[in-house]
Amino acid sequence: VGIAWSGLPQNRKIKHDVYLSLQVDFANKFVGGGVTRSGLVQEEIRFLINPELIVSRLFTEALDHNECLIITGTEQYSIYEGYADTYRWVGSCNDQIPRDAWQRHNTEIVAIDALPFRRYLDQFCPNNLKREMNKVSV
Repeated sequence: VGIAWSGLPQNRKIKHDVYLSLQVDFANKFVGGGVTRSGLVQEEIRFLINPELIVSRLFTEALDHNECLIITGTEQYSIYEGYADTYRWVGSCNDQIPRDAWQRHNTEIVAIDALPFRRYLDQFCPNNLKREMNKVSV
């Protein structure tokens, strides 16, 4: 199975019109990161615009080195602009993502806690590569 990698330019937002694709939340090991505190970067923004994700914090322990969390069917309720200090709510979102047979939105979000590396080359060590690739090959 091939994996297609896609990156967003820095000025792009989390897309709400993508469906039938796997969306990755590069998570804190505590899913949701600082969403209930003061965080406002990628993970926290995702949890704010799809607030059903916040519920996952109630029943998800810290992700272990070999675990991920797959969340199916969340709806986007908010439109936003900015990032971190410039983040602001713009308005309500009428999420038109098609639904599956169970009436869930056709969204799949996988939360993985990618490791932070202080030195760039450390991420390419065999043990680190194996850990990260195992998480994304769910």
